[in-house]
Amino acid sequence: MEAWVVVVVVVVVVVVLGFGWVLVGFVGMKMVVVGGGRNIEGKIWCGE
Repeated sequence: MEAWVVVVVVVVVVVVLGFGWVLVGFVGMKMVVVGGGRNIEGKIWCGE
């Protein structure tokens, strides 16, 4: 029973991390386009 629990946890973690990186990349590209490359880090840290 423990084996399939470990597998499920690993799959969920991989999917979440993968989606997280895609989201970060999308937001980062959006900030570059909207901000024209200015204050990128500040906007990302502020969540705007």
